[in-house]
Amino acid sequence: MGNIKNDYTEKAKRLKPEFDKLNYENKLKLMAENFGEWFPSGIKDESGEIIISVYPNKTVPDETDPEKKVPNENYKEEIQLYNERLINLNETNKDDLFIDLSFDRLKLRFESDILKIRNSNQHPKNLIKEYIKGQLETYRQKMSDSQIKRTKDYYKGNWDLSKKVIDNSFLKARAGENYIAFLQSKIDRAGYEPKGFDNLFEDSKIALQIKDILEKNGFTKEGIWNFDNIKGTKNNTSLVAVYNVLKPLLRTKFQNKVTPIVREFYKEFGIEGLIDEKSMRNYPSKTDLDIFQKIFQELIKNLPLK
Repeated sequence: MGNIKNDYTEKAKRLKPEFDKLNYENKLKLMAENFGEWFPSGIKDESGEIIISVYPNKTVPDETDPEKKVPNENYKEEIQLYNERLINLNETNKDDLFIDLSFDRLKLRFESDILKIRNSNQHPKNLIKEYIKGQLETYRQKMSDSQIKRTKDYYKGNWDLSKKVIDNSFLKARAGENYIAFLQSKIDRAGYEPKGFDNLFEDSKIALQIKDILEKNGFTKEGIWNFDNIKGTKNNTSLVAVYNVLKPLLRTKFQNKVTPIVREFYKEFGIEGLIDEKSMRNYPSKTDLDIFQKIFQELIKNLPLK
């Protein structure tokens, strides 16, 4: 309810006769027209007595005996309308401080950020992947907030607007859960989960370490094979050399399937179709093997072989 300015109190007193005749939906409209869109749920007089209120109540005065309370038959409908009004107001609030209250606004920000990454990077794949994973981590952490967890447990995925009057924890929980599902669908659809290349290894973290090492040593640029930085390799069979060096770290079932596995290497590093597939069957040069044996030596030494 809160404290209301005197002019609000006087206005509420004048409007009360008209207000009492209206149905609930029109009461909401009258409040918005006279007290602004972000109006309080009710307005009190100087003594603290409620003059008019749109806060949904389980009981209402009996028409034949105002001193007596009877069950409010429209209680659930009023809660629904009250909550829908709060949600609509938050959807139109453009302040970024409130962005976590709206799934639609979270999606718009996501699409805007992805567009910026695509427009400012020649090879955006890995950057997009890291952005999505970062968003997932951030919002999973936000969903671990104790109040939000209680809200999630209460609604159990059914965000029924007629159960009770909502607050910001409801809006954050609903928006956050929907956003996490949205992000996960992007990862699944884009193949960012441990599939393909990542799935070749017993632990997908190994694949991330491999990509890290190649990037740091200049063999890839933003995750794409870097033809401008040959570093002494023959290049057309260099990824076959990578395969041979890393072979002990592959899942056992992949260790002797050269062509399909090297093809996964080609896909991962963006050169599928750029090099004749016959090169997959060519045994790499000793020079290439030595180069990659050296840069991966710590990885191979420190991880258990399968």
